[in-house]
Amino acid sequence: MKRTKFKSSHFKWAWYDRDFFYSMDGIKEHPDHHCKKTWVVSKPFITKTRNAIDIGCRDGEYTRYLMKDFKHVYCFDYRERQFFPHNVDLKKVSHYECALGNESKTIKASGRGRIDKQVAKRGFKVRQYTLDEFELKDIDYIKIDVDGYEEKVLKGSHNTIEEYNPILVLEAENGDLRGIHYCQKFFGYKPQAWDDKHRNVVMTK
Repeated sequence: MKRTKFKSSHFKWAWYDRDFFYSMDGIKEHPDHHCKKTWVVSKPFITKTRNAIDIGCRDGEYTRYLMKDFKHVYCFDYRERQFFPHNVDLKKVSHYECALGNESKTIKASGRGRIDKQVAKRGFKVRQYTLDEFELKDIDYIKIDVDGYEEKVLKGSHNTIEEYNPILVLEAENGDLRGIHYCQKFFGYKPQAWDDKHRNVVMTK
């Protein structure tokens, strides 16, 4: 799987401290964005800052926080997101336009929202891989936000998680705790903190 090539990027590091970024909610400052709140909650548990992974990266709202502290960030999203290259430093980020799951195959994806026109053009068929297939090294942090498919992503990430024991940040919105239970049972992880609205959980070994 080749990295996504972006034609241009308007990103400026001066935007970081201002919480300024491109979003479907507006191209402006977003000091109270939920991604920032989850990131802040997870920071006390970070002990290593080599490489991070953002699965379900959307427009890079979370990636932009990861790339400040980590050496490199690997991002995955099957949707073509027009704002992503404007929110990140492309020298510190690798983007892959594909889905991640528990096996390698072509899947029927759910194109949701106004920005998923490319998914519709492909007939909602997208390529899915496992995270382990990428054989990424020195992973210290993984954030997974895939609308209820967290457990499948985790099943395809066994080798990576077991080798590096990274911090895991999982979406648990609407009471979906399957990803949390899976991490507890198979990886020996424990929930350590939640964001203010209880939609994302931070887990460690």
